[in-house]
Amino acid sequence: MTLLPLELIERILYFSDGQTLRAAKSIDPAWGDIVNFLTEKTSIWKWCCHEEIPQSELENYLDKYENYIDDSKWFNIYDNWSSWRNIKDNVHFDTVLCPVDVPRITYVAVSGTFIAVGSEDGRVKIFEETWGLLHTARYQAVKITDITFMYDDESGPVEADRIFLLLAYKTGTLILTEFDGKLNELAVIQDVKLHSIYQKYLCYERRGGRITISKLCREANGSRIFCEITFLRIYSPNEVSCLHMWSGFATFLINNEVKVLKFDQSIPPVSSVENKVHIAFCNKNQSRLARSCHIYRNNIIICASTDDGLREQFLEVFILGEKHQYSKKLFNSWTALQANITCMFLYGNIFVVGVDVGNVYFYHVTSWKTFDIRNYEKKVIIGRHPIIGIDVKETKQERRFFVTSSFNIHQVIGFTVLAT
Repeated sequence: MTLLPLELIERILYFSDGQTLRAAKSIDPAWGDIVNFLTEKTSIWKWCCHEEIPQSELENYLDKYENYIDDSKWFNIYDNWSSWRNIKDNVHFDTVLCPVDVPRITYVAVSGTFIAVGSEDGRVKIFEETWGLLHTARYQAVKITDITFMYDDESGPVEADRIFLLLAYKTGTLILTEFDGKLNELAVIQDVKLHSIYQKYLCYERRGGRITISKLCREANGSRIFCEITFLRIYSPNEVSCLHMWSGFATFLINNEVKVLKFDQSIPPVSSVENKVHIAFCNKNQSRLARSCHIYRNNIIICASTDDGLREQFLEVFILGEKHQYSKKLFNSWTALQANITCMFLYGNIFVVGVDVGNVYFYHVTSWKTFDIRNYEKKVIIGRHPIIGIDVKETKQERRFFVTSSFNIHQVIGFTVLAT
């Protein structure tokens, strides 16, 4: 391996892709030293991430990476992404019960070194990563249905560590808070039916059919409020089944029509949405079916229809294409998994499913057109209670999935077998 001049090897590796660089580190110590030199002196792993990882996936990994200023962040993200493309051979799993005492858990959100846990009685508890309790607050004595961390990317270096949490309650109330050792209330929005968050942007539908897109803004005194960017109205008999914000677009499922709205500062105060596609459900007009739909990124809609009388659940996956086209896949989750799906979570190209008997299934999705719910790559038995929530934190050589039931929180830790 030393027949070539080191300068030539360095030049070759400088123009190589990430897979070649990873292989070079294990081929020969001299080659490994060159890769380490390039890692230190150039942004080679950042280039590999942007060139080889789809942008929609990379946004997920960057958002969930534990340490934003880690010098080896780009290599770690690429290394994890590459290893998790083959879960069966490259990833080992360990399950750890978290030592947290929260009665009737309803939601868990993770960001950096902070963990926020909501409960049935309206309390939200903030923990640090070793589960030391930092703060407890309660704004309403009703169920917390959602907790989301928000960030203002326009903050300067002094404010880079400011953390904002949006709390959603069963009453339809959204409360924006800031955590600086304790939670401080900043803004309240009432009568909300649906909402979605992307970074500093908030999209929500209020009772009456008004959909608003807002963003975090800074007032003169430095505090944050929501500033409205645009809004639109949905009139009866139309009804919004679900909505989702991702990477500059808001996607809506209204009855069985998918509509899209691009949001930025240049759009007018009152906007109209673009009709993307008209979808057809396989199970129609059956009063016994309870349907729940979720939009992932801008092009995937998954609807779960449950028939309690027949103990069956049908999963419809809609893959949205261009020019008003889409493809569809239909699964019977009871036939495939012997359980009903209670929770779904998409992280990059990893799709995680939780079921009502306490199991979690991991899928590596290379293409949604070839996705089959029966072909999971890993099954993890958590307990006997329905899984109600999943979140994740990306660390060096690990992905920590926080899997939640009403009674416990488990960390399902996936780590690479041979870390490079």
